[in-house]
Amino acid sequence: FDDEIAAAMKESGCFRLNVGVESHNTEILKYTKKGVTKEQIIKGFEIIHKYDFESVAFFIIGFPGQTIEDAWATMDFIKIIKPSFILMNSLLALPHSAVYFDLVKRGVFQKDYWKEHVLNPVKDYVLPSWRGDDMDKSFMDIRDQIMKRFYLSPGFVLKETYGDITNYRFKQLGRKIKMGFKMVCGAREQEFRGNQD
Repeated sequence: FDDEIAAAMKESGCFRLNVGVESHNTEILKYTKKGVTKEQIIKGFEIIHKYDFESVAFFIIGFPGQTIEDAWATMDFIKIIKPSFILMNSLLALPHSAVYFDLVKRGVFQKDYWKEHVLNPVKDYVLPSWRGDDMDKSFMDIRDQIMKRFYLSPGFVLKETYGDITNYRFKQLGRKIKMGFKMVCGAREQEFRGNQD
């Protein structure tokens, strides 16, 4: 992705790019085997901004060996690359994926659970957690908090509100306001529960 490609895309009518960033962490980027560096991601987003594309940055947290602190550092990287929107999830070890076989090979999974399930299927089967339930919950909480901080930030709210009003997208603005209230109420409910514990 360079200036020439970006200019051609813009000329063809492209207005939004979906980018599988995955992580800000150099070791995790190597683990994904996508052949992309942190510096290339930053440079790519500089080009995205230069040509005034909207962007959706996709992130995954919870890779093997990733710490809670490193997962939180994703927020700092988001501030550097400044995508228009973000989507984030916690890593799943899908059957027959490279991650799943890596976990089996390293003994994180005691056995090949998917193979066992295929040979002896059980209704409503759930793969055992390889991180542990507490870590799974921690990564999901981090995901939720980062998404809330991004989408409820004053800069994002003002930009979206201004864009919808100036382009007469009032139904879209109404949907965003409802979603914002749901996020705020969910955050307050979590805060209340935390204070009760």
